[in-house]
Amino acid sequence: MYIVLSDNNELYQQAAKAVQAELKTQGFSKPIHISSTQSLHKKVLHPKDLIVPLGEQAALNIHSSFERNSHLYSFIDRTQIPPHTDSEWAAVVIDQPVQRLFDLASTIVAGRYRDKVIVAISEENQLLRDEISKLNNQSGIPFEVLLVDENSQPAKVIDKALFNAGALLAVRDEHIWSGENAKWMLYQSYKFNVPVIGYSKRFLKAGALASVYATLPQTTDKTVQLIMQWEQQGKLPEHGIVYPNFEIEFNKNIARALKITIPEILPEGNKN
Repeated sequence: MYIVLSDNNELYQQAAKAVQAELKTQGFSKPIHISSTQSLHKKVLHPKDLIVPLGEQAALNIHSSFERNSHLYSFIDRTQIPPHTDSEWAAVVIDQPVQRLFDLASTIVAGRYRDKVIVAISEENQLLRDEISKLNNQSGIPFEVLLVDENSQPAKVIDKALFNAGALLAVRDEHIWSGENAKWMLYQSYKFNVPVIGYSKRFLKAGALASVYATLPQTTDKTVQLIMQWEQQGKLPEHGIVYPNFEIEFNKNIARALKITIPEILPEGNKN
C-alpha cells in the first residue's frame, strides 16, 4: 500500500504518520510506503496495490497514471476529486454535506420568531445545487437558496435576505465565502442577529455561532477503516464520496451576544 503526499508540508506528513500508526495498531499486515508523487512514478506497482493520495495534488497526479490500481483519496475537498475516475475509488472528504449544516441550523432556529434558514451558492456551482435539491427537510423549516451569478457581489445579495433570516449556512463555495465577502457577511449576520453555521473550525474564530467539521483523527479513523476492510476483502468496501464522523462546536461568546441557547440535543456529532 502506498500513501502519497501532495507535498511535504507538516499537515500531510502528520496525516500520513497518523494513518500509518493507526494501521499498525490495528494489525495491518501489508507493507506501508509513504511516498511523494514524483518518487511513486519511478516505482513499478502491482495492479492489486492500493494507492492512498492525501490532498488534491497527489490525487490529480495519481489517478490517470495508475488506472489499474484502487485509489482511496483522503484529506481532500469534494470538489478536488479527479473527474472521470475509471479505477475503483473512494474519497474520505474533509468538507461537510449541506444536510449536516441544515440539520444543526434547524435545531437552533426551531421555535424562534425568525426560523428561515438561508444559504447562498454560486449560480454555476452545480455540485452544491444538486446536493441542496436532495435535502431532507423533515422539520419543515423554511429554507431559501440564494443563487449568486458571477457578476454579483455575494455580500449584497445575502444582505437583502438577512432581515427575515433565522440562520445562514456557510458552505464551501469560493465565490461566496472568501476574503472580504466572508468578513462582511459574518459582520452583517451578527448585526442582524442571524447566527452563521460554518463548515470548518476557522469560522468559529471569525464570528460564526457554530461549526460542523471533521478532525484529523476522525478523517484518519475513516481512512484506516476503509484500508483495513480493503485488506480483508481484497477491494474497497465503499465507493465514491465517504464522510467521516464529525464535531459540532459552538462559539459561546457569539451565542450569548445573539441570545441563543445552545441546544442540548444535537442532530449528530459531539458538542464542544
